[in-house]
Amino acid sequence: MPVLADTFVHDTARHAARAAAGRLTAVFALVAGFAVAAAPLAPLLPAAWLWPAVAAAGVAGGLLALWTFGRVARLHRTLAGVELSPTGLVATDAAGRRRSIPWGTVRSVNLAGGGTEIVSLGRRGAWERLRVGPEWPGADTFARRVVRYAHAHRRTLCVDGVPCDALSLGPLQSVLSGGADAA
Repeated sequence: MPVLADTFVHDTARHAARAAAGRLTAVFALVAGFAVAAAPLAPLLPAAWLWPAVAAAGVAGGLLALWTFGRVARLHRTLAGVELSPTGLVATDAAGRRRSIPWGTVRSVNLAGGGTEIVSLGRRGAWERLRVGPEWPGADTFARRVVRYAHAHRRTLCVDGVPCDALSLGPLQSVLSGGADAA
């Protein structure tokens, strides 16, 4: 019997991440192009300035390249889609890479004002966080389904970082009982 999965896609985030990565790459290409075009002018510098200018340009170019490619990689890791099923999640990033997260590796599910955050053990042994914010289409449905699956797999449920087992309903009891008397 096939396992049914719910798919939640945030096309706006995917398009925005890809567009930003494209703009960064284009700006880097323009800066590198200007540097290559200006290279023939280097012999016009005084002899004492030539090597310090070449070294400074090389260091600046290298740092700009590292920053640009690091930022593009971070943009490509932007979460763009999640498939949710009783067996686990499949996260898709803006670059189209898919990552499977079985429920057995999920440590906790945190519900907060900033959205739903799923903390799982990654392949390299480090904890990974998957966040679906309130701006996602169907974020409330996603949160309900994640809570249902997490509860079924006995994963820790948290509200604003506090495990549900540690939450006290004592302060709410008077409000709830007062509401029942009024009805």
